[in-house]
Amino acid sequence: MTLTVILQEPRRLVVEGTAKLLESNADAQVVLAVTDPAELVDRNAPRADVAILSIETETPLLLRTVRALRRRRRDMRVIGTFRRAAWAPTESEAYRHLAAVVAHEEGTAALLTAICGEGGSAPSIRRFRESAGESRPPALTQRERDVLTLLAGGCSAQEASDRLQISRKTVENHKQRMFSKLGVQSQAHAVARAMRSGALPLPASLSG
Repeated sequence: MTLTVILQEPRRLVVEGTAKLLESNADAQVVLAVTDPAELVDRNAPRADVAILSIETETPLLLRTVRALRRRRRDMRVIGTFRRAAWAPTESEAYRHLAAVVAHEEGTAALLTAICGEGGSAPSIRRFRESAGESRPPALTQRERDVLTLLAGGCSAQEASDRLQISRKTVENHKQRMFSKLGVQSQAHAVARAMRSGALPLPASLSG
């Protein structure tokens, strides 16, 4: 039996590519592929057996979308997708309604397995963290944490160099090693990822 699928991903190229890959499989037919999650629950949207949506950004809209999908069809299989470097799972109510989560890095085969899966309850948050490679904080050295703490506090690379009494080149080397360990490509993302994973403490204004 062919399963009908509705698909959402914020990047147009990815959503179109994923739709084509799924449609090449005889057991899955994509009946809607959009970038805006609100379009999945529009009253004119087609019904489907499976909904696949991006869960990288936890927003009220995500929770409303997931709930609306489940209200529309109680047996719908809702699958969340994410990039390991862009998602830090939490105890969100939205995630409890998911039948499965699939990292982009796992490829089409893993997504097809999730689509065709039968029964089962949503994976635990612990399973989410293991899937995202965040079961434990990345192993940053003390010096790397010192550098990241200063950068998170608004210091430039030169200011961090002056504060730590090391060369600016050494600061940049620490940054690149941190980026590699955290699986990110920018300073802002490194700070956010380290805070969410526990490798860097949250600011006092946010920890309370």
